[in-house]
Order: sequence, then structure tokens, then C-alpha cells
Amino acid sequence: MQSIWGDARDGGRRSHEGVDIFAPRGTPVIAVTNGRITSSGERGLGGKQVWLRDTKRGQSLYYAHLDSIAALGNARVTTGDTLGFVGNTGNARTTPPHLHFGIYKGYKGAINPFPYIFQYENPEPEVPQIPNVQTLLAKGTANLRDQPTAQKSRIIGNLDAQETVRFLGKTNEWFHIRTGKNQAAFIHESLVNSL
Repeated sequence: MQSIWGDARDGGRRSHEGVDIFAPRGTPVIAVTNGRITSSGERGLGGKQVWLRDTKRGQSLYYAHLDSIAALGNARVTTGDTLGFVGNTGNARTTPPHLHFGIYKGYKGAINPFPYIFQYENPEPEVPQIPNVQTLLAKGTANLRDQPTAQKSRIIGNLDAQETVRFLGKTNEWFHIRTGKNQAAFIHESLVNSL
């Protein structure tokens, strides 16, 4: 972490309402608790962001500056599910990739998340070990999408048969991948095979 709660922003006109956790672009951002996605999308200072409602504690968790989003609104998630991937969208576009993490609790508004962040001996979440994937030969070309769904997503490109891509993460039956042209996208698991 390099930017903490309360740091001055915009020449002192506002203060930082969270912590910034720096990591390589594309690092999976995971749910820290069970809950429901109340909002996800690209807007405002936070750029690509996900809001997770923690009903057990009556608070909302804010994940911002994501490179891409894996969790859609109204989705139920469990601890360890991938919500998105570290980036530098919104007002962080001139900074190195990082996750802005905030906690908001009812009438109190933003609260300092630092006391809730702990480092364990094995902090690595269980991620499927699929280092590379390729499109299925029988399917021909495969569509690349901007979200992990066929209904609400846009086609942003396609892969040729036998083209290899790098595996970044998985949400339900959708792989988050990066192409040889460095394009981040989602592709349905039925369209790729492990190498």
C-alpha cells in the first residue's frame, strides 16, 4: 500500500476515502466476503468499479480503478470470487496500476479500511491452474466480449482457430484472457481448450 486513508487529494479539497494497493495490471481482485454486487461499471473518479454489499456487516465495499470488470450487478458472490482485475482507470490513469479499496457504512459514510486488512501466510486465492488457452479447432473463430456474459456484453474482437491467449482469471463459465495483441477480453470456456 502506498496511499492511505486521509491523504490529501485535489490540492486538499478532499481526502482519500480508502487505501491504494499497488499490484501488476491484470492481478485478480477478489471478494473479501460473501455478498451481492449492487453496482458495476465505469463512472466518475473510480473509473471501472465494483460495489459489493456486505449484508452481514451492513456495509458496502468499493473496488475501483479496475482494468476490467468480472462481476455484474445483482450477482451473488462468495469470498474469493474474482470481481475484476487491477488497472488504473478513472482519475488514476497517470498512476501505476492499483486497487482503490474503500468501505462505506450507513450514516457514517466512508470508514478507514486499514484496520480490516490483514496479511496471512498464504494470501494466494485458489485460482484454476490454466496458464494458457487456445480456441477450439471445431469452432472456427470465437467472439471476444467486454463482459463475462453473452446477453449484456459487446463483441470487441475475435480469435482465429488455434490462436493462443494468456489466461488471467475465471468468472463462472467465462475466462478473462489477454490476446497476443495485448487486448483484455472475456471468452466462454466452451470455446477454448487448455494447452
